Amino acid sequence: MLHRGASPRSRWSKKGGIQARPSNVDPALATLLKDKNRVACALEGLCQSREATTCPAASMVPDSYTISRSLRDRTLANLDGEQQKFWKEQALLVAYYSLSWKNIEAGIPNPTAILPHVRFVLAANDSSGKDVTISEIAKALPPDIKEDLTLTLTEAIRLPGMPWKHFAINRAKDLCSGDENPYVTTRVSERGSLVSRLSGEALQTLSHPSHSPADVDDQRIHAARGFVAIEKALNSVQVEQLPEAERSLNEWLPLDQRPNLMEQVILSRKHSLLSKIQRFQGEFREALGHIHVALNIVDQYKSHGLYFEEDIHDLACNYADNLRELESFDQAEKYLRSIIDGASVASRSRNVMEASLAECLFAKGHYEARKTLGEVTPEACSALGEARKLCVGLQSQSTLLKFERLRTLLTLAKICFVEGNYSEAEGHFSKSLTVMNKFDRTNGYATMTIIKSMIHTVRRAPVKNDGELKQRSLEQSCEKLRMLEEKAKERGIQYWIPGLRGWEASLMTLAPVRSRI
Repeated sequence: MLHRGASPRSRWSKKGGIQARPSNVDPALATLLKDKNRVACALEGLCQSREATTCPAASMVPDSYTISRSLRDRTLANLDGEQQKFWKEQALLVAYYSLSWKNIEAGIPNPTAILPHVRFVLAANDSSGKDVTISEIAKALPPDIKEDLTLTLTEAIRLPGMPWKHFAINRAKDLCSGDENPYVTTRVSERGSLVSRLSGEALQTLSHPSHSPADVDDQRIHAARGFVAIEKALNSVQVEQLPEAERSLNEWLPLDQRPNLMEQVILSRKHSLLSKIQRFQGEFREALGHIHVALNIVDQYKSHGLYFEEDIHDLACNYADNLRELESFDQAEKYLRSIIDGASVASRSRNVMEASLAECLFAKGHYEARKTLGEVTPEACSALGEARKLCVGLQSQSTLLKFERLRTLLTLAKICFVEGNYSEAEGHFSKSLTVMNKFDRTNGYATMTIIKSMIHTVRRAPVKNDGELKQRSLEQSCEKLRMLEEKAKERGIQYWIPGLRGWEASLMTLAPVRSRI
């Protein structure tokens, strides 16, 4: 963190390219912080004098230290007001400069370890200790540094945790208050919409920055319109208005036939989202066309200074999920394994792709089992077994994202169902409904399919004790299904969870394969 915070950073230029921004940290301090040996010796000396302690090895933050409160208090007591102001500003610069910008800087290990430091130097606390506004040090920064800090906070909103997202967007709004730069204000507005949507709040109305002569000098403004188009499309998807989402995306085009690097990033996101929208409607081949465009941009421009490691898991799953829907199971499996086995895959990205792989393996094993009708092949046994193992492993992880938890629960439920373990399948389907209730999109086709699966599972499960309880459960599920069918939108999302519609179509013909396995 200290080395990064004192080093030059990459930023978008006004021409839509990448430029280096020099560090604003005091030159003497920057020289010290970039000398890892001097920093290590200084910290070791503090540890020997018991003024600092190293964090435990299990803390997931290597080479981190805790400075004693007494040393901090003595140091502050020896500084006058101007000196304190200087060092607080230096701390702010080092902390925020250590955050990376997406697509133009390589990712850093454990970026969330930086966030407490950023919060500390940016927040002004009220009498209760809550950080309710921006610090006076941040307010007093020169305009160009304040603008860079604002944009860095909008970039950092992608880091996990809703409390952090709210903090980052609120501080960005504080900083850009009164700013007339249309690029900065548009980015803050667009990211604010993102945070509202993720929080389950009312969707915000977004508008594009108006066209002006400044567009020629600052091509980032046109790129900002692209970010707004993507955010508007995501808001439309949230309420299942897929045609409107497509219109928002297709309205934005690059300035000319040779898109700059910033526009290439937007194009990759645009086509990735268009692919999802097509898949949600069951247009799998059209979806593949869009995902190929996005993947081609990644392949072509990663040698031009762009980084896509934060996007690749989403692109890979999108590609594999479309192949799975087209029953190209082997191709989907091979592609996912090639990405998962990559040396630089983060654990969170690996989880997302393994959830997709588990569904693909289930579909492959189930397809083989149904195709042979008689004896189940060893390949089918192996695929179902590995799918179960992946799902069980993913479910044990507390950091698993909500959608991947839902996916793996459904895959586990389907595996148990086709193996004839109906009681276990019922438990997993029931848990999946609980997770489904945490999503806004809970009255559509996916929910109905899960309830139908529950009905078929309960009907097949043996009656252990109370037959009346089983009958009441069936009646309640059937009534809930009837109510949902009345509310379902004709053009709503029918293929949200990959494989679920195909599973629904096969429910009536499924025979347990457990005895043959």
